[in-house]
Amino acid sequence: MSLGSYFLLSLSREIQKIKKEYDRWHSQVISKYHDDKFYQWVRKQAKVLPNETVLDVGCGKGEFLEVLDPTNSYRIGVDISYVALRNARRTGISGNVDYVLADAENLPFRESIFDKVFALGSLEHFPNPQKGALEIKKVLKRGGTSYIFLPNAYFLGHVYLVYKTGEPPDEGGQYFSETFATKNGWEKLLISSGFKILDVLKYNRISRASRRVSSVIRNLYNLVVAPFVPMNLSYAFLFICTKED
Repeated sequence: MSLGSYFLLSLSREIQKIKKEYDRWHSQVISKYHDDKFYQWVRKQAKVLPNETVLDVGCGKGEFLEVLDPTNSYRIGVDISYVALRNARRTGISGNVDYVLADAENLPFRESIFDKVFALGSLEHFPNPQKGALEIKKVLKRGGTSYIFLPNAYFLGHVYLVYKTGEPPDEGGQYFSETFATKNGWEKLLISSGFKILDVLKYNRISRASRRVSSVIRNLYNLVVAPFVPMNLSYAFLFICTKED
């Protein structure tokens, strides 16, 4: 396992600011949260096959790459935060894994080389989500599959919190770079980026990263309410996509 180092010297001030914010965020916040049930759920949907090449865009400290079978695939994680990738290395993930420090709106890979590309709660934090989607499509093989997990602006819980507090939602304090949209809004962005959407799965389990919800309310919601929340009011969506012909 190695930490590749690729970074554009011509980063805009906006991207430099976001990189600084994510170095801070990963130092202070991300170490508190680990939602293994979510990553196992995505793994079950993806069914990574032996010898497939896998890219995780916005990999953080590598939680998803950690749950994949180390004997099955060559895995690469990309993140803009050096702190995140340093933490990923410290976890000691086994198998064939590399980490690349890069701006994911300008991925440092040639076209059509990955069998599966994941963006699990990362695309909505790009300054330009559509540019990020275009990069994901670029590096995805023809016939490959991308799994893009995105938050719902009108999640039932968000609507309730706005009603109670007047404050908009945020994902674990990432308010400094964050976009929310409806299911249809995200679909339009992905389709206009050249993806064919094969399926959309709703996801309604909320984790400890939901800072404004007590553990009691969170557990009650996950057990009693989450299974019955309709698609358009769900917490988030997993878009399963391939390249449009």
